[in-house]
Amino acid sequence: MYKQSLKVIFLLYFILFFLPVFLPISLAIASVQYPFPQHATYASNTIRPTHFTQSQQDKHVSDFYDYWKQNYLVTAGTNSAGKNLYRIAFGKPTDTDNAKITVSEGQGYGMEVVALMAGYDANVQSY
Repeated sequence: MYKQSLKVIFLLYFILFFLPVFLPISLAIASVQYPFPQHATYASNTIRPTHFTQSQQDKHVSDFYDYWKQNYLVTAGTNSAGKNLYRIAFGKPTDTDNAKITVSEGQGYGMEVVALMAGYDANVQSY
């Protein structure tokens, strides 16, 4: 009986306090889309490369993304629906010891990278 009362209290707390605060924030974040390339306006006196045009800089980023994806984004089996699962390898495929390792920091940055490159990589939603 005591455990059930705690569950009810927790559920009420969640509904009354957590959802009204965080649900609007998460919906606002989910609706914002800034696919690559963004070409943001930077603050004055921001240090930026001046010896490359914007299109050359975009090409450098997309080339490195392709290199990173080829070397570090690796398949990790399939889920119950048969869709591929992916992970971020700690090392290149040629580094046989570290290529088998995945760390949470790499997974987190990998999720950010593929989301930011959505305007460039048409397959990004499958990763």
